[in-house]
Amino acid sequence: GVAHDFNNLLQVVEGNLELLAADLSTPAAAGLPAAVQRRLGHALAGAERGARLTRQLLAFSRRQPLTPKWVDVLALVSGMSDMLARTLGERIEVAILGDQPSWTVLVDPTQLENAVLNLAINARDAMPEGGRLTIETRNRRDPSAPDDLWLEIAVSDTGVGMTPQVLARVYEPFFSTKPEGRGTGLGLPQVQGFIAQSNGRMEIESAPGAGAVVRLFLPASATRRVEQAAPRPADARGRGERILVLEDDDAVRRAVADLVRSLGYEVTEAASTAEGARVLAESAGFDLLLSDVVMPGTPSPPEFARAAQAARPSLKVLFMSGYAEDVVVHQGRVDADIHLIEKPYRKDALSLALRRLLDEAPPAAVPVAATDARPRRRVLLVEDDALIAMAVADLLDALGYEVIEARDAAAAQAAARNGAPIDIALTDLGLPDMDGEELAGWLRAERPGLPIVFATGRSEFQPSEALAAGGPTQVVTKPFNTRVLQEALAACGA
Repeated sequence: GVAHDFNNLLQVVEGNLELLAADLSTPAAAGLPAAVQRRLGHALAGAERGARLTRQLLAFSRRQPLTPKWVDVLALVSGMSDMLARTLGERIEVAILGDQPSWTVLVDPTQLENAVLNLAINARDAMPEGGRLTIETRNRRDPSAPDDLWLEIAVSDTGVGMTPQVLARVYEPFFSTKPEGRGTGLGLPQVQGFIAQSNGRMEIESAPGAGAVVRLFLPASATRRVEQAAPRPADARGRGERILVLEDDDAVRRAVADLVRSLGYEVTEAASTAEGARVLAESAGFDLLLSDVVMPGTPSPPEFARAAQAARPSLKVLFMSGYAEDVVVHQGRVDADIHLIEKPYRKDALSLALRRLLDEAPPAAVPVAATDARPRRRVLLVEDDALIAMAVADLLDALGYEVIEARDAAAAQAAARNGAPIDIALTDLGLPDMDGEELAGWLRAERPGLPIVFATGRSEFQPSEALAAGGPTQVVTKPFNTRVLQEALAACGA
């Protein structure tokens, strides 16, 4: 909760500072003193330090969201050589070695880079007069369990080393041997938390005057291929695409919406999923939903996104959150097929995430049976949730059905009594005025043999024997996609 709220505050700060930086780069601001730009840079650096502190705390508590991929660690570390040279300075000699071919590991590459950089900076601080930093990757097979493969990353230095008393406290949060203001004491605990979250382990060897060796061990594979990162687009700016920004915090929503507009997108804002449903119902043509993960009210943002994508398969979804555990992140890993950007994010990170997602190929269309000259079959859709009703009605229309909508059992009964032509009923179970199964029994009494499909979030639900014997009956579990619905309708002879 603290991480979520703190990161929301930092998003407002960073977003507005970056917009201010853009304003100050215009010709109209050319006469401003250089001190203004300098102060702005200091403010941005301070906001980034706050964001880094939150990430360190989440890493230490093993709650940072990870997006693991199969990675060649030797190639990754070798690619850091220029950054390490700039960061560590001329007095530190850097050597990068490793076994070839290098086994691959399933790890978040960005967080592994951060961990290696963190260890390298600690090593630099332990060599105030200069020295040698060696980063070596080795393929390791556990002698006691030959099938267990490990990749070892050893980061060693020729620095001052640590006493046994200091070595005993290195994983203790906020413990630091650096001068006041030089460190948070979260560097090694952050690395340890990340490695543990990645199912690995960490060991440290050191003695006074003998330098230090930090060993990271990660589960490895000798056969898995490296997953290539998506190429960076040549131009990451928007091209006028329409984006719906969904965020309940007014300050965050305004800052994010302004940031997205500055990237070249057309933006509509919504403060709740209910408002977002109305916007989507009234306006077609949105290309992407940029949504917070945790918001009050129903449906939840992930549920809203699933329904919106079911109705509009081409809609892309990018979630943003300062903390998303148990929502779209479980056991520290971002759920499959979920795109997430962590708050607070910089303008360039958002620009890249939006462009990459929008440039992805659309999902394969679900094949729909060819239509003929016969009149469209009519479905009585009974659903009290306006958002879900909108999505399902769009699915039915795309599948070639004519939809009669009812928000409760009374409206469904009125449609049946009025003689409305109904070929099949698709009803929710949790209606506000009557149980969906009870409504189905009433409809069967009015229209014997009427095919009925139940839509429910209760995966254990089974219709009564009387209903099953009285005509075609199917159950679809929410959330369902086009194919599942199409198969249920076909099984009912519709």
